[in-house]
Amino acid sequence: MYFGDAADPKYAAFEHSAARTKHKFTYLKTDACTSEFNLQAPAIALFHGNSTPVVWNGESKEDLITWMNAEATPPYFEFNEHYVDIIFGHET
Repeated sequence: MYFGDAADPKYAAFEHSAARTKHKFTYLKTDACTSEFNLQAPAIALFHGNSTPVVWNGESKEDLITWMNAEATPPYFEFNEHYVDIIFGHET
């Protein structure tokens, strides 16, 4: 999820990553206040269900893609076929 103004360079990195990650993500953008999650705009965060967001602190588009791929698997999840490739290292 992107928090902030779409004119910020972080938003360009966020948009750039959409088709370049190994895993499927739902991309959302909001200008809403980020105090609920203790974030300061502009910010990019991943949400795994109801868990606390994982915040990206990188600089480049490539850093964002690498980070998203590394953070794709939530810390706790019910094992199902969606996670088979992630867990066993197969490319999808």
